Amino acid sequence: MLEIRDLKLILGDKPILKGLTLTLEAGQVLGVVGESGSGKSMTALSILGLPPGGAKIEGTIRFEGGDLVGLSEAELTRLRGDRIGMVFQEPMTALNPVMTIGEQVAEVVRVHRRVTRAEAKAAARQALDRVGLKDIPSARYPHELSGGQRQRVAIAIALVLSPRLLVADEPTTALDVTTQAQILDLLLRLVREDGAALILISHDLALVAQAADRVAVMKNGEIVEQGETGALFQALAHPYTRALAADAEHAPVRAHRPDPGAPPVLEARQVVRDYPGPRGFLRAGPPIRVLPGVSLEIRPGEIVGLVGESGSGKSTLLRALLALEPVQGGEVRLAGQPFTPASPRRSRRAIQLVFQDPTGSLDPRWTVERLVAEPLHLLDARLSPTERRAKVQAMLVKVGLPADAADRYPHQFSGGQRQRIAIARALIVEPEVIALDEAVSALDVTVRAEVLDLLAKLSDELGVAYLFVTHDMGVVRGLTDRVLVMRKGEIVEAGPTAEVFANPRHPYTAQLIAATPNLARALAARA
Repeated sequence: MLEIRDLKLILGDKPILKGLTLTLEAGQVLGVVGESGSGKSMTALSILGLPPGGAKIEGTIRFEGGDLVGLSEAELTRLRGDRIGMVFQEPMTALNPVMTIGEQVAEVVRVHRRVTRAEAKAAARQALDRVGLKDIPSARYPHELSGGQRQRVAIAIALVLSPRLLVADEPTTALDVTTQAQILDLLLRLVREDGAALILISHDLALVAQAADRVAVMKNGEIVEQGETGALFQALAHPYTRALAADAEHAPVRAHRPDPGAPPVLEARQVVRDYPGPRGFLRAGPPIRVLPGVSLEIRPGEIVGLVGESGSGKSTLLRALLALEPVQGGEVRLAGQPFTPASPRRSRRAIQLVFQDPTGSLDPRWTVERLVAEPLHLLDARLSPTERRAKVQAMLVKVGLPADAADRYPHQFSGGQRQRIAIARALIVEPEVIALDEAVSALDVTVRAEVLDLLAKLSDELGVAYLFVTHDMGVVRGLTDRVLVMRKGEIVEAGPTAEVFANPRHPYTAQLIAATPNLARALAARA
């Protein structure tokens, strides 16, 4: 179905892809793995005829017998969305914020088929149902959905016309493990039932080992190794592939463990959070209780994982703990004092936040010095420009960046380096707790291992506690001291991480662990 021969992509005078050769048959899944910047996404965009502006493509890309290289934009437009579907990595960027989700799926049908609006609308509804959004009205807008739901909409757009070739670029990065398993099953079912082919681009080696028939390993724009999935991962013939496999299973080493008898630095006591009910013609409906009474404790130097599916209440609880929203019952205590949205500004220095997407959380117009120094207004004493610069540079060095990075801008750094900048910004005011909201989910396995090692090292050195909000059970297993499992606004299981993973007491916890991709388990299933 797809045959790529000696594909080269040149941007200016810099080669991005350096002679790629790949084949893909109908009904087959090809996994493409590698670090960020290895050329995975550029390969996908080249297949669709969407290279960066000014880029030059050489070689051949034959799809169902015809060469895609050299086709006009009109010819490529007829293929995209119809014969070739694409699922992009970031759904919020891929979706139009001013169109409803139903309109966006129906648009693909109307562009490629001669159908009425009603028929396109019906096809869109069927596609949304197929990806597990049966309870979500077509009239919703992207901002009204969770990250996982938005990714399902992006997949519905790609699948609505049952394309012959589906290119999925990190399609499950934003999804929790159970949703990820459902989406992966959906993608594989399309391939098996319709005889389509799937290119699955991912930095999750366990996911690829579980789903792909063949794997291609990319580094610096080249394929360093490819072959049948089981044979490739059993042999690990190339040193780079061995390094990726080691990083995928990496667990940071902790030098110190927290004192279980120490008073908590962050505490939630029977926290209740209500959202306004749906607004009717004359008045709003009864409030919706999202958190019915959640309690937790985090001690100095402790790393606590908070896991659960999308919609389980993790983000709502995090906003309550950060005093970004008022609570309707119970209280949050930080460093022994009540912590509310009305707490004085200096109280906020004790808790800081690292966001999921470092690119989105760093102002591209600010230098790194200004970004990292941003929280310093929370300090009681005002620093001079010289003192501020010295403090920023010292913190950059502590997170593994050079001191002269202070004069550069976010776009001049890799994704992993940008996340280090975000961590430096959180640490600059010497907080007692840092909340990390999916802080490593967008990173490849190599960079993720580096960032996790950094977080463990900083916890040991500074005694800072972490609340790690994530859907990545592998990260929780390798990094955290304790884990809290959340479902429908309640913590259904809590305990030491090793004990919970070895002997989960709640069926929901067991379901999450079973749904987590595991490299060794995936390879054993192929044996």
